[in-house]
Amino acid sequence: MTTLAWEPVVMIHEIDGVDVPELPGEVIVRACRLHEQALACRADGRLGEAGPLAERALEILERECGPEHPDVANLLLCLAGIREAAGDLAAAERLARRADGILERTL
Repeated sequence: MTTLAWEPVVMIHEIDGVDVPELPGEVIVRACRLHEQALACRADGRLGEAGPLAERALEILERECGPEHPDVANLLLCLAGIREAAGDLAAAERLARRADGILERTL
C-alpha cells in the first residue's frame, strides 16, 4: 500500500532537557486518513469514491504543506493511478507529470 512520505507520528521536542510530545495537526491527520480511504476504495475498484477522497486529501495537503511538498506529489500519483484505472489517461498523465516535477525539484 502506498503511504505518504510524512506519516502522522508523535514528534518529540526537547525543551530545557525535558522531552515534550507534540502531536501533528489534526488537519494533516485527516488528509492521511482520506488518502488511506482513497487507496482502499481504489483497491476495491470503487473509483467513483476514490477520486473525490484523494482530491480532498490533495487540497488539504496543498494548503497545509504547500504545493511543492513531496507528500503532495505522492497524492498526485495516487490520483493519477485512480484516473488511469478509470480510463482518463490524459488526466493521469498530467497529474503524474506534475508529481514528477515536484519530486525532481524537492528530492
